[in-house]
Amino acid sequence: MLAREGLLVMEPRRGCCVAAIGVEGVARLFDVLELLEIQLVREAARHEIVAHSAPLDLRLLLEMGGNRHAGEAIGRLREKLLLALGPSYGQAENTLFERITPALAAAFVRQDQDEAERVWRDYAIARRRLAGCRTQRHAAGQPSPTDRRLIDSGPMC
Repeated sequence: MLAREGLLVMEPRRGCCVAAIGVEGVARLFDVLELLEIQLVREAARHEIVAHSAPLDLRLLLEMGGNRHAGEAIGRLREKLLLALGPSYGQAENTLFERITPALAAAFVRQDQDEAERVWRDYAIARRRLAGCRTQRHAAGQPSPTDRRLIDSGPMC
């Protein structure tokens, strides 16, 4: 099962080894994760009419999005990122998420999909920076013109 998930690799005469996820692999994980999350955030904003009494957390956000399959995929991608980046990344990401929850919850209450997406995209950029990524990629896979000056300052994710 872990090998099928890409977390373990079978090496001849060595057995099972933990699969390394390099900078490019982390970048691809973020790319897919962000596509799924943006769709989920927009759906949550579209359907959310009243504020929940419970504080907004990732689990609740996944439920609000209403797509169990997207939620499961997001969970797996996040697990891979945590394995690749370590527990300090996970703690810092949780703190970052806590900082955006008031703005995100307000967008949900107003059912403002565009604002919810903007808040989430800002969060996604900050999350990449937490991971050590210094630039964003365009859909074509190239750094944005405004981020070219940052290419030499760290890995590109």
